[in-house]
Amino acid sequence: MKLAVIPNLSKKDARKYTLQSIDILHHLGAELFMHDEMKQEFAFYPEIEELIEHCDIVIAIGGDGTIIHASKYASAANKPVLGINVGRLGYVAGLETNELCSLERLMDGDYTV
Repeated sequence: MKLAVIPNLSKKDARKYTLQSIDILHHLGAELFMHDEMKQEFAFYPEIEELIEHCDIVIAIGGDGTIIHASKYASAANKPVLGINVGRLGYVAGLETNELCSLERLMDGDYTV
């Protein structure tokens, strides 16, 4: 499965949970892609639209704003979004950081859109 990972690294602990998520997903056999603006932190696509078009699912790591921002691009490409909350409230997030083990369900296709 191809996954676009869109973190907001300005959030406290976002880098830590992004790396944990990437590690789990990589271990589960996912192909991971990120936007070119993350190349200082990770290795990418020069255009976010191209990144999202190439993936099956978008994973947004940050707060509600990050998830909504990623959703704007994902909806244009008809791609589902999984939000991982590293913000305060996380109303639109599907997972909290203590639930990263649930990423295995994503890779198994055990989820609803």
